Amino acid sequence: MNKGNNGLIILIVLLLITVITLCGAILYLELGTDKQIGQTSNGGDSTNDDLSSITHVNTPVKEIKKVDDTKDLVYLSYSKTTGSYSHYLPAVNIDSTYANSINEEITNIFSNNENYADYNLNYFSYLNDNILSLVVTSEINNYISYKVYNIDVYTGNKVENTDIIGTKNVSENTYLENLKTASKNAFIQKYPSEMSEDAWYIQMLNKTEASENNTIDLPVYLDENGDIWTIVKIYSLAGPESFNVAVKVM
Repeated sequence: MNKGNNGLIILIVLLLITVITLCGAILYLELGTDKQIGQTSNGGDSTNDDLSSITHVNTPVKEIKKVDDTKDLVYLSYSKTTGSYSHYLPAVNIDSTYANSINEEITNIFSNNENYADYNLNYFSYLNDNILSLVVTSEINNYISYKVYNIDVYTGNKVENTDIIGTKNVSENTYLENLKTASKNAFIQKYPSEMSEDAWYIQMLNKTEASENNTIDLPVYLDENGDIWTIVKIYSLAGPESFNVAVKVM
């Protein structure tokens, strides 16, 4: 009788040990799995690693439709040097009606045009998100003229001045007030302050910063920092009636 009871007790003890061992193994596996998901091999957060392995579907990808995939968005299309004068002209490498009109206008105005034989022609361009700004300059006797173009690289359409101003999230009135201040500062920088009491000086300054001289339709572009520059007319104290300068507005 005692031997039978002892055998039963031993059997129960063995069963309890087996159950405890199995529970411990299950708990260890669960903890180990959590550690693998929550940590990288160096103990850091693996959230970025997990996200990088996700395949996104039905996400629209914007593409730029170029005329020539081997060339940049803006490339040198014409160059000529005669004596001390150099001509460097660009082309916009976007397949759209507006881009074609830009290229045709630049060619018609500047290429092989004897009127610009004594000018230095050059250009610069900037890309801010979807907005490509292209500025062509013609310089003679330290006076510079500007042709400005803004194009959406994805749609190929013209970007309007209001869209350029909209990149700063300000009202048109705020832009125009800043523009008048920038024009005034450009005039003062050009002419010495000791002349500021002269009636002619005051008259030309007033014309330069007047509202009718600083309008929403003046040529604008975005520079490499996304700042707005505008081509303004500065009235002159001597020589030509006025000249153009590019001023940073905001």
